[in-house]
This record gives sequence, structure tokens and C-alpha cells, in this order.
Amino acid sequence: MKIKFTHLLFLCGGFVALFFLAFYFLPHAKKNIVPEFPKDSFLVICYHDIEDPGPNRKPESVSREHLIEQFNWLRDQGYHVISLDTLLAAKFGQKPLPPRSVLLTFDDGYISFYRFVYPLLQRFKHPAVIGLVDQWMETPTEAEGRPPNS
Repeated sequence: MKIKFTHLLFLCGGFVALFFLAFYFLPHAKKNIVPEFPKDSFLVICYHDIEDPGPNRKPESVSREHLIEQFNWLRDQGYHVISLDTLLAAKFGQKPLPPRSVLLTFDDGYISFYRFVYPLLQRFKHPAVIGLVDQWMETPTEAEGRPPNS
């Protein structure tokens, strides 16, 4: 199985839009709203910050409540959240991907990953990828004057 980076980006963008629409209409969603996708393929759902609703919430953030709803929806629809190890094993022919595979990624390394996401990943037994920004590693903490969740 060959996975090209351009295919990954295309799949990521298209399916993130599809999942956004599905989750927006989640209360009315029917089982199997997302069609089956080809064998040996997977979805990537990319998150950024997790914040509770409020006037300072960033547009790219998701609330904890919605993240929990999305994790429940993935489980209820029969999706399998996979790790990078699972993906690499499939790439090198060691083990096929499970059907309806999803890779969860959390970009930028916001503190909300540790505070909110990590406990939820443990609760749901989901692996995930966190993408850290090395230039942000030495930024001040909230106690040192940085605004919360920035």
C-alpha cells in the first residue's frame, strides 16, 4: 500500500469538511451517514484548540462537549481510531488497516491537549498524534503573563 503525502492532504481536507458537516447536524445524523471508503484507506481528523464556549473562543477551536459528541459518534458509527504505528504497519504490509480507520491529530501543542484532550483520549482508549510547534516551546506560561489557551 502506497500512501502519498498529496493524497493524505486531499483526504484530510475533504473529509474534515465532510465530518464538520456531519457533526454540525449530529443530533439529526442517521447511522452510516458517511459512506464506506476504499479498502486500505483512512481519514485524518485534525483538531487545534479545545475551548469552552465564550467570547474569546478561537474559530478553529472545538468545545469539550462537542469533542465528546464527536468521539461518541465515531464509536457509534463503527470507526476505528488508529495510531501511527498501526498506519505504518499497514504501509509496510505487516497488518491491514481496520475498516473505517481514523487518525486523530491535534496541532500546535496547546495546553488544552493536556488539560482536556488527554483525559478524553484515555477514557475512550483512543490514540492520537500531537503536532508541537518547536518555536512555541519556550513561550511564557499563563502564570508568566500569557493569556489562557494561547
